[in-house]
Amino acid sequence: SIKKTVHGDEYSFEPALKDRGEILGYFAALKMKSGVTHVKWFTAEEIKEHRQKYSSKTQMPETGYGIKTALKALLRGISISDELDNAIGADDFFEAEFTVKGTSADDAAEKLKAEKEKKTIDKSDKESLL
Repeated sequence: SIKKTVHGDEYSFEPALKDRGEILGYFAALKMKSGVTHVKWFTAEEIKEHRQKYSSKTQMPETGYGIKTALKALLRGISISDELDNAIGADDFFEAEFTVKGTSADDAAEKLKAEKEKKTIDKSDKESLL
């Protein structure tokens, strides 16, 4: 069960070791050092719709896609470090680029590098205003 509170999300989970049945949904949970917990949940139907909309050509198994999507959604909602934020952005970028027919890995890497340089410039502009 998942419950929202003023101190973060509370959840309890006990995995079924036998007779697991069909997958009803996917979730990701993260407990911070401060004790605050964040949880993100998607139903299996929401994952199916997300996949059709954003990643219809992916070869990833449905279960793996569900886990990845829940985890990325959770991590997008909180900022742990610039490196992690950049890694999530890069994964989103490459996923989007490779759905375009004819985009090579080198082309996607060049576009990612240009985006990163743009963000670095934008960030330094903001810092100079402080």
